[in-house]
Amino acid sequence: MRTRRRHSSERAHVATAAVAARLQHESKPFDRSSVVVDTRTPEQRRRIMAAVRSTDTAPEVRLRRALYAAGVRGWRCHYKSAPGRPDMAWPSLRVAVFVDGAFWHGHPSRHKAGRSGAYWDEKIARNVERDRQADAALEASGWSIVRVWDFEVARELTAVVKRVTEALRERASDTAQWQRRLARPDSAPATRQAPGDARNDTVAEEHRRFGENLRDARHQAGVSRQQLAQAAGLSDSTIRLYEQGVREPNLRTIVKLARGLGVAPAALVRAL
Repeated sequence: MRTRRRHSSERAHVATAAVAARLQHESKPFDRSSVVVDTRTPEQRRRIMAAVRSTDTAPEVRLRRALYAAGVRGWRCHYKSAPGRPDMAWPSLRVAVFVDGAFWHGHPSRHKAGRSGAYWDEKIARNVERDRQADAALEASGWSIVRVWDFEVARELTAVVKRVTEALRERASDTAQWQRRLARPDSAPATRQAPGDARNDTVAEEHRRFGENLRDARHQAGVSRQQLAQAAGLSDSTIRLYEQGVREPNLRTIVKLARGLGVAPAALVRAL
């Protein structure tokens, strides 16, 4: 009897100590740095990043279309001969335009250090440093630089076009041909499009509608972006790009997303 009581007392003591330790642990402040957000393997990360579209994105296409409608011509897309490979470049005037994705290039409203994990912090920090190095090299070579954010193109397209045209006019002041070209910004009809841009318009509109369908379906299902990314085997940033209409989904991805949301694939591609 005494042995039984002693064992019972020991078990009670151990249980009390465990509860006390747990309460002490839970009372400590949450250490976010200990949470591993990015659980992808290096190979999975490589495939995800390789699938992200880096050229001819929807904001780039929209800006090119607006500049063409404003009568601006003569740019080179993704000009390799200039540092940083500008999205649009006028080599004869030495004007470079970059359309930066807010998340990928570290805008404070889209990326905060420590929120997405060490991998993304390091990657975006490298992107920002690469942008600074490109700007320094361009300025040293006598280039004029215009950097705009993708959300500026979406919300303030007229102001962005004005910034670009003003940079071109400043460089074209000594070139009569360019000055005449830029003197009549309304010379081109608003409905006229550059070759190939009609198709780009349709593709961009389809991407936008798919993003809206995906976002609506996710909200109706009560699923967060992180939960959907885990269920579909994709990254959080990839889901964000789809919802923003920036990235083009393939059939396999649409099926994965539909399964993650518990809906039919047709619900994501309606009205496309």
